[in-house]
Amino acid sequence: MSEPSSSTPLRRLVEVLPLSFRDRYRGTFHGLRERFYRLRRAVAPPSVPTPPEGKFYVNLGCGEIDNPHFINVDTSAWKHVHYVHSVTTLPMFADNSVDLIYCSHCLEHVPHHETAGVLKEWHRVLKPGGGLKLAVPDIDGVIRFYQENPDKFEEAQWYFMGAQTYPANFHYAIFNRAWLTRLLQEAGFIGIRPWTHDEAPELAIDDCSRTLLQSPKGPIALSLNLFGVKAAAPAAG
Repeated sequence: MSEPSSSTPLRRLVEVLPLSFRDRYRGTFHGLRERFYRLRRAVAPPSVPTPPEGKFYVNLGCGEIDNPHFINVDTSAWKHVHYVHSVTTLPMFADNSVDLIYCSHCLEHVPHHETAGVLKEWHRVLKPGGGLKLAVPDIDGVIRFYQENPDKFEEAQWYFMGAQTYPANFHYAIFNRAWLTRLLQEAGFIGIRPWTHDEAPELAIDDCSRTLLQSPKGPIALSLNLFGVKAAAPAAG
């Protein structure tokens, strides 16, 4: 779901094929690749690493990205994915067990009527004082991009609706800052604010959260990046 930060041998092989051929058979290729990864996992399943320095960081919808600080969750069976599972429920994590959730350009792949429940589930697994670092396509930015570039309708459509090259690559929800802030607050998050990768360089990931859309009036951020905190439990007595 997140864009890869580096090229794998398989990706380099695919990139030499003509773009028209790749677009036509992208769904088929994704299915064959997924079968290969699942067979490999059956032979040599990955072990879940010990969290560094006692901190438990989780990357939901990690895609091809593997940051060694994170436990990775994704529906695709990449070698580095520790839990092949939907991000909508997290039964593998106990209540109040996770220090940080990172989720970049994944929540829009969840049907919009499920968004509130998914955010509450993520809130459940966070420790009191733990944080959610969330990135989604910014509908206001995409609209501005299209208004300034009416000849780029097809590109804008991709940002609105996803590439739709395989079943998991469709967008089912849209967000702007006001709406996402409201959803996060209703799920129990506090201190909601924008975030940047400069805040924790060791946890920085090169993905869509950094994407700038080029436009005649200047670059437009594709991504809406918001951070929220699970309130600390009140002191006893």
